[in-house]
Amino acid sequence: MSAVDGSISSENAFKYVMHDLMRREKEDGVKDTLVCSSITDRKKDTYLPYNMRSHFLTDSYEAKLLGIG
Repeated sequence: MSAVDGSISSENAFKYVMHDLMRREKEDGVKDTLVCSSITDRKKDTYLPYNMRSHFLTDSYEAKLLGIG
């Protein structure tokens, strides 16, 4: 599971999990599943930096996860 908040640290953690830890389907049929979550308060969208706003996080991580199915 990868939790995201828009920070550089959470983005680096997401990339590490996605590229280094996840097992792609192999001949033995083992394949990992990545669950990405974000808990936000939409009231904070008025003052948070753009990359930490709820709609940005949802859209950007959905796009990143499309690549792995």
